[in-house]
Amino acid sequence: MQLLAAPPFGLIREAFGPAIDSAFLPFPALPFFPTYSPSTDLTPTIFPLNFRAPILQQYSMNLQTTLSRDVALEVGYRGARGSKLIQVRSFNQAVDATVTPIRGQTNNTLANIPMRVPIEGLDSSFANTVESRGASWYNALGVSLNRRFSHGLQFLASYTWTSALETDPGYVNGTLDGGALQGNQTNRSNYGFDSFIRPQRFVISYVYDLPSPRNHFSPPGRLLSGWSIAGVTTFQSGQKLTISETNELNAFGIFGFDQDRAHISGCSTRDLVSRGSVTSRLNGYFNSSCFTAPPIIGADGVATGFGNGGISNVTGPAQQDFDISIIKKIPIGRSDVRNLEFRAEFFNAFNTPSFSNPILDAGGVCLVGIDCINATTGVVGFNPDPAFGVISTTSVAPRIIQFAVKVNF
Repeated sequence: MQLLAAPPFGLIREAFGPAIDSAFLPFPALPFFPTYSPSTDLTPTIFPLNFRAPILQQYSMNLQTTLSRDVALEVGYRGARGSKLIQVRSFNQAVDATVTPIRGQTNNTLANIPMRVPIEGLDSSFANTVESRGASWYNALGVSLNRRFSHGLQFLASYTWTSALETDPGYVNGTLDGGALQGNQTNRSNYGFDSFIRPQRFVISYVYDLPSPRNHFSPPGRLLSGWSIAGVTTFQSGQKLTISETNELNAFGIFGFDQDRAHISGCSTRDLVSRGSVTSRLNGYFNSSCFTAPPIIGADGVATGFGNGGISNVTGPAQQDFDISIIKKIPIGRSDVRNLEFRAEFFNAFNTPSFSNPILDAGGVCLVGIDCINATTGVVGFNPDPAFGVISTTSVAPRIIQFAVKVNF
């Protein structure tokens, strides 16, 4: 469904005007062409003539060796290069008139944004082009140790160290038109780490048959034999996250919810995340004092620049999970083939909380005392979001215990 209207396979058609039941029309609804003039604020979505289908190149190399008769080691490298990826860009962003005078404008104000856009009559923020100019780079080192079942033990341990970079956040999130740019639409400031991957991940799965008496069919043997334990244990680092903000006073006309990256003042990257355990930071994962309004660059004393926060410059909570099964097999008769199997399965066995990512919206830039959406006069201020940095959910369910019985024959 995410690709339903994505180019080049689909079409989005919007009709404006009074609602009419198309079942009563003898012909399909006609396209609507609104009047265009320098004073309009149209929001078209266009496709450039050089639009091309995305290209993905994948490559890998694995080395395998046996460390013993039952243990094998594998070291592998995997990579992928994406080019001509689909991205959405606001093509009518207002220019900096102090650098490039336009239509007689030599300074930047909120009021003269419609005169500083490259194409008059089109919206500065929501006139979009869907273009094939994005790129991505994925590289991963994988190491696994595999022991086949021998002497009652079998396990597979895998470690992955990953780096994923991209020119636009959002490629992996299933958005309608691909990646979406934040902040400045005309440079490469959106280049950074992908927000989807876990840079480090370690997973071990195992089965271990506990030692048992030699005679399985004696009363002590039936009680003490047939026990085994199995499970999957996962450790993974937090995701790379980007903190955003809403700025209705942007001097370049890039407005909208979370359209810009947050502005950082007086803090280094290591100071952005507060200290302590995740549990102690559920209501304040980030250091909110580090985030302020962008600097004012407008001649009107109101219009601001873009936020200077980087892409994926903070890390979310790490996660760990232990799933364990305890198994007991009771022979039926004097045969090891036929048995009654009891299983007790513990998902998140130690009830260890794995927290979801915190709220990433730092707040809004507005005029003090005036609603951000209708800001016209006043003093520029930063209105922090009270939910910023709050973690309210977990990504793994609390402990779940289930029992099962089955007959093997």
